[in-house]
Amino acid sequence: MNIRKEISFFVKMVLLLMAATALGYVFRRAYFPETNIVLLYIVAVFLTVKYTSGFTWGILSSILSTFSFNFFFTEPYYTFSVNNPSYIITFAVMTMVALFTGTLTSKEKLHAKQMMEREGEVKALYALTNRLSVADNFEKIEKIAIEDIGNLFQCRVDCIYFGRKELQEKNSFRQQFENPQIEYVEEGEFTDWSIRGQEGLLGIVRLQKQTSNELINARKALLRSMIENISIAMDRVCSSEQRYIDRKLMEQERYRANLLRAISHDLRTPLTGIMGTSEMIIDMSEEKDPRRKLAKEIYQDADWLHSLVENILGLTRLQDGNLVLTKTPEALEEIIASAVGRIEKRAPGYEILVEIPDEYIEVIVDAKLIEQVIVNLLDNAVKHTKRNEEIKIIVNKKNPNKAEIIVMDGGEGIVPKDVSNIFQMFYTSSERMADAKRGIGLGLAICETVIKAHGGKISASNKKEGKGAIFTFTLEMQEKGNEDV
Repeated sequence: MNIRKEISFFVKMVLLLMAATALGYVFRRAYFPETNIVLLYIVAVFLTVKYTSGFTWGILSSILSTFSFNFFFTEPYYTFSVNNPSYIITFAVMTMVALFTGTLTSKEKLHAKQMMEREGEVKALYALTNRLSVADNFEKIEKIAIEDIGNLFQCRVDCIYFGRKELQEKNSFRQQFENPQIEYVEEGEFTDWSIRGQEGLLGIVRLQKQTSNELINARKALLRSMIENISIAMDRVCSSEQRYIDRKLMEQERYRANLLRAISHDLRTPLTGIMGTSEMIIDMSEEKDPRRKLAKEIYQDADWLHSLVENILGLTRLQDGNLVLTKTPEALEEIIASAVGRIEKRAPGYEILVEIPDEYIEVIVDAKLIEQVIVNLLDNAVKHTKRNEEIKIIVNKKNPNKAEIIVMDGGEGIVPKDVSNIFQMFYTSSERMADAKRGIGLGLAICETVIKAHGGKISASNKKEGKGAIFTFTLEMQEKGNEDV
């Protein structure tokens, strides 16, 4: 409670009652009726309510007015005795009228004050919304929030956006507001109010603790509305920045795809010529001719590069959405045989075992794409397996409509941290054999895309017994009801 303010209200009330009494003496000397003097005290009550706050002063002024009229203007004068019983009714009516009018005046005054406060709040909220609507970055939003909230609540305000603060401080605040139900937290000399957006906690508005506590009950709804507008503005800027980042990434991806496509097309023709020439030299050379060995190595490296180029071109088709599946019933055994033949020609000296059921298995696939998948998996196995280690393909019939193909090798296996990323584009493991040919991380990504396009699943794991990696994928089989179609 403000003592000085209450003293000033008391002085105002006393002065008004003294003025009413002085005028009452003037009215009595002028032989005015006593009812006019009563009206003077009622006017004093009205003025007391107007120039003070609350009902207390109005009620006190009504009671003191009655006693003053009794003391100064009723016989016997200057006592609180009443000789004329009719004055008792006058006092009662006077007190009731003064209380009633004082109460009505206080209510109207309070209502007017509330309306003015609401008008001020609406104007402040409207001004904040207008200013935030043109803010295009977080620095401007923070500045506007500090200025508008500080001016309205007359206190020191800080606005902190977590995207611009150090990680440790940001994590500390996030732990405090981990529960979405927590609206504000008192810490030291400040009270921190959370700013929550669509993606969760965006930041805080920090107010001086003493000022904030005084306003929690008085203007909590207004502060919530202002913080909500701040969160909307932050969400808008976040969305705008994310759209800008996405647009830049799309442009980068398009440029990269165009570059890869151009390079790949330019490399295909000379690689084909190198492979053809080296193959011709191999056929023309004798077994003991050193040029034959050199030609084989040239052919193998050129074939590896050609495979890499094919994967790059496959990637650009996938990114452009130009992967068109031409599904037809195909014998799974023939697809695997063709893929194994390509790998044996590319990497002679590796033994690839194939275990397939005796029954005929027909799958509904694009044979060329599935062959490329098996070639990529075998090529990956060759890269990580020594020549004396085993590479195996196993075919299982999961159910009448699904065939399971397993490609396993005898290499070092998959590093645990690589398992979740192994099918990502351009991801290559940092832990591999020193003499292994290094790829660019496209083969397995293309495998996953092709298998998913066929409605199947592909996964990678390590052998439970022994060393080596296992890649497993599924394909749809020819349904029995459609065998003659």
